[in-house]
Amino acid sequence: MDQLSSLLTVLLLIGCTVLLLVGYLFYKGKNELALEILIAALVILFIYTPVSKLMKVDRYISSMKAQPLYPSFRNFLIYALPAVEFITVIILAIPKYRKIGLYISLAMLITFTGYISLIQLNYYGRIPCSCGGVISALEWKGHLLFNLYFVAINIWALWINRRIELNIKKGKPLRFSAG
Repeated sequence: MDQLSSLLTVLLLIGCTVLLLVGYLFYKGKNELALEILIAALVILFIYTPVSKLMKVDRYISSMKAQPLYPSFRNFLIYALPAVEFITVIILAIPKYRKIGLYISLAMLITFTGYISLIQLNYYGRIPCSCGGVISALEWKGHLLFNLYFVAINIWALWINRRIELNIKKGKPLRFSAG
């Protein structure tokens, strides 16, 4: 467990550094670069989660089958969640569809955050985590904080994207172009 807490501490420090960097870039008017960094964080999340599930697919399937959902919906989610997470990565990576990707990722994050909140309120009783990798070692409170962190990143990315769109509509030159 010591390695896990050390890894989580490192991840927290990296996350805070990224947010400080994005804040600085945003302050300096480099909105496009700030947006790219936030989207990169979301892409990493949505690559990491399905890959970690699929690396231990037996554990993932058994924990998903223990979720308090209708059996047919549970079976659907077993395959749909990793697929939607991969599709979200693709959509986020294509600048033309990025805004749609940001809304899809936000919807998934808010949905799961709501589910975690119900678990925290003991609505379902004891529920196993169906996440993979390091995230699966978090308690539900840690999951909630982790998800709220990414909800905030997602909302910030949407806000910056909106500012960029408004500047383009107003004909203002962009101070930085990511390509």
